[in-house]
Amino acid sequence: MNGTERRTLPIETIPFVLGATGHRDLVPNDVPVLRAEVCGLIGRIAQRMKSTPLLLLTGLAEGADQLVADAALDCGAYLAAVLPLPKAIYRSQMEEPARAEFDRLLARSSLVIDLPLKSSHEELADSEEARARQYSDLADFIGLHCQALIALWDGEDSSRPGGTFEVVRSVLAGVEYENCIEPLRGTVYHIVTPRQQSRTRADAFHTQVMRCPSDLDEISRAVPVAFHTKLRIKLEKQADLDKFCLTAADLKGWRLEPRRRFWRWVAKATANRTGAIARWRLNLWRSLVEPSENEARLAAYNKQAARLTEERFSKWRLQPKDWRADPWPYLKRIDACHRRADVIAIGSQRRRNVFFAGILLWALLAALGLETHSSLKPDVDLFWLAFPVAIIAAATVYLIAGWRNIENRFLDARVLAEAVRVQYFWELGGVRKPVWKYYLAHRPSELGWVVSALRGLALLCHEQPAPPPTEADVRGALAGWVEDQAKWYGKTSQRQRTSLEAMDLASNIVLLVVVMVLLGCGAIMLAPWEQVAAWRRSIGAAHAWIHWGVAIASVGVGLTKVWLEHAGYDEQARSYRRMGHLFAHRQKRLEALLPDQKSKSASGSRCSTEASGPAGMSDPERMQHAVDVLCDLGIKALEENSIWLVMHREHPIKVTGGG
Repeated sequence: MNGTERRTLPIETIPFVLGATGHRDLVPNDVPVLRAEVCGLIGRIAQRMKSTPLLLLTGLAEGADQLVADAALDCGAYLAAVLPLPKAIYRSQMEEPARAEFDRLLARSSLVIDLPLKSSHEELADSEEARARQYSDLADFIGLHCQALIALWDGEDSSRPGGTFEVVRSVLAGVEYENCIEPLRGTVYHIVTPRQQSRTRADAFHTQVMRCPSDLDEISRAVPVAFHTKLRIKLEKQADLDKFCLTAADLKGWRLEPRRRFWRWVAKATANRTGAIARWRLNLWRSLVEPSENEARLAAYNKQAARLTEERFSKWRLQPKDWRADPWPYLKRIDACHRRADVIAIGSQRRRNVFFAGILLWALLAALGLETHSSLKPDVDLFWLAFPVAIIAAATVYLIAGWRNIENRFLDARVLAEAVRVQYFWELGGVRKPVWKYYLAHRPSELGWVVSALRGLALLCHEQPAPPPTEADVRGALAGWVEDQAKWYGKTSQRQRTSLEAMDLASNIVLLVVVMVLLGCGAIMLAPWEQVAAWRRSIGAAHAWIHWGVAIASVGVGLTKVWLEHAGYDEQARSYRRMGHLFAHRQKRLEALLPDQKSKSASGSRCSTEASGPAGMSDPERMQHAVDVLCDLGIKALEENSIWLVMHREHPIKVTGGG
């Protein structure tokens, strides 16, 4: 591949989105040092996320933007150019050397995103205020879509709309969007960069990590417990978290800094130091503060997805039958992402069930050994020893499940697959909206990495414009999603209700038999009649076995109840029933809006000027109503999936059933 070729992002993984911002007036002599620091930072991120493509989101302005973009391309990252102004006007604001670099980098960009214009071309060419509004939109766009930001910044507020400080503030404090309760926030890698007019050299070229204090739960999981006291994080009042109230001094308090002198020295160590000890100290500090929870979980997902082969999911496909033979690139990406997420979710669910079944099996064996020793074989110590061994084995299985993150892997892949399914059929049916703006909006911190992953995936829709939706596309969404999901939810809810009723009936029968046996044995033992004396002797001889059978049956019923309570099958069956009714209802509405071809041709032959749809709707009106139904259905499906997610997060794997 030559140095001028535009690269396409891989289809099997989800990119990690980096943002770039910085000063335009860099000191020329500082450029090589800054470039080396940027390359080192991107290289460390790429090393931590070997299976994850890095996508750099940048405005390609002269100075820092172009420096970071060029360094990122050399490090193997992909480039997404976000143009706040029309290309000709944007180029005219640059010096001549920067224009040539802009053209070169734009030609190598995998994505080119043109921001919506708030003013006419003439006003943008003549008015500094109109351009400032566009630059401010660029800052918000980068802050909303990037998961980490590389900022070549001196740490001061220039008070310029869309300037470096505003981009940093947007990433740290978050940009609010429709339906959100808590803004999405990211990590800022602040490389201290002097300006030409400001020759302050203190801490120049050092990388400082910054995160919003409201995300301390994320930081605490990324940093080992033993090092918590070594980090100083300044907490601000909740009112100060409004991004428009924040100052540069406030943001400095959000840097992850060492508390003790030794760790301060580690933080200030540079890559130019030599020696194994200096490199070890520097790498240790970076490994403690640089990775975020979202980065780690996306890397783990992509690592699994990249290992999958086509044979693993040959039967998984979202594309409806008898539809386009060659869908547009964004649909191909969504379909590939869904298939991998679905396979990972199914595999994780099986492992999750195996681990939990193992815990219950060892618990049953522990009860079996203890009861056998106390009732049948009190002189055989081997049965007594089975109890602690089984308990230790159950605890070991539980710890292994936690270490391998079985529960979270299942939930992460499942919710990602369901969100991507909605995104696919929205795109197919003409709903040009990103799913991440509606998914987990009321609980954004539950699975922040999924929302971030969906943001990165949504950016790829700019790779090629989607064609206008046709009636065949909407029919494909009806057949491949609405009708299919209505049938699936209906069958699954009925099957689960039948299984639950059968298991509940079996448990009740066992309990009834246990109670009847106990009552019968008690009545026989207390009866004064001689006719039952033989029975009394038989019960006395089999007393130990009766006691053993009653105890084991009771434990078995209890473990079955624990399994059902843990899995949440009862609530899940009700949720599936609601979803089945929802999809069936929307199916009828769409079928009314999209009559079959026979009825359409018959109505067209009766009146060529009138529409064939219900109530005399024209074809554009029918299409718009159908798209609105798909949009509303997708939002409700995402809400139900959020409820399902919360339910399962409240039923994690436990060694005991008490939760």
